[in-house]
Amino acid sequence: MKLKFSLIYCILFICSLYPAQNTFIDGLKNQLSGDHISTAEKFRIYNELTEYYRVSDQYPTAEKYVQQQLELAQKEKIMLNR
Repeated sequence: MKLKFSLIYCILFICSLYPAQNTFIDGLKNQLSGDHISTAEKFRIYNELTEYYRVSDQYPTAEKYVQQQLELAQKEKIMLNR
């Protein structure tokens, strides 16, 4: 009986952690849409989003953020060469 309750508590605890990760990811996405964010900060956020989706086996979404990160790097390189 104790084992059954312990298992239920573990499952509930793990389930309570799942929305926190989504809140974190949503927060990163909201930061990207902000106007007053540096290029370095955008690059860091794209990197974190890419890593999250890669680890979550969501490769198409991870690739989308890698592409955005590359575009940002290319745009920054063009601006530096002027």
